[in-house]
Amino acid sequence: MKKTEIYNQLYSEGLSQEDRLKKVVKILKTLSSVENFLDIGCGDGSLTVFLAQILNVHDVKAVEIAEEGVDKAREKGIDCYKIDLDCDYLPFEDRAFDFVFCGEVIEHLFDPDHLIEEIYRVLKPGGRCIITTPNLGAWHNRLLLLMGYQPYLISVSLKHYGAGKFFEKSSSSGREHIRFFTLRALKSLLRTYNFKIESCVGAHTKPFYAPFPLSSLVLSLEKFFSNLPSLATSIIIEVVK
Repeated sequence: MKKTEIYNQLYSEGLSQEDRLKKVVKILKTLSSVENFLDIGCGDGSLTVFLAQILNVHDVKAVEIAEEGVDKAREKGIDCYKIDLDCDYLPFEDRAFDFVFCGEVIEHLFDPDHLIEEIYRVLKPGGRCIITTPNLGAWHNRLLLLMGYQPYLISVSLKHYGAGKFFEKSSSSGREHIRFFTLRALKSLLRTYNFKIESCVGAHTKPFYAPFPLSSLVLSLEKFFSNLPSLATSIIIEVVK
């Protein structure tokens, strides 16, 4: 299956997890003097519109790989471009944006260095970027690896995504993930490209990977470990150029 076909199927999922979105919004409300922003991997544009409302910004650009996502984003009035972030350059001038949002994208790329370099290029000096991504060092991944199981958001097959997992009939989420980050690794990579780490928080997800009898217990653990970014299921990191 080609990469574009995978993302044509997944384009509308976006940053749908409530805890992540809530914490992203909390960071956005601390930002000031944002006149424009770029959403990288915008899906169908629904989240882009929501973030623009939070920021009270009308000058909004976006990029997306899935054709259907691009079409739907444009229907919402977003100036959206279809590009492959692994090989294409962002179609914007240097120092064009006050703020860049990159939600659940970096883990899908073969070449995250190219993405980070491009984000740095299009940000104005002092501009900020928020990146969200699953955490390889999450509490459950550590336990699963200790027992010899495959972490639930990392799949060895596009078709047989349950192979080697404790819950083999778990969600298909993660089958398209390529690069995997611990908090330490993501911070280190961003600093390599001259970003300053401004803040970092953890977030939890609904335990869709666990069977129903265990879901309440797992959710409680998810919420507890979300207070520890290095052990949380999701990483939300804010950086400054």
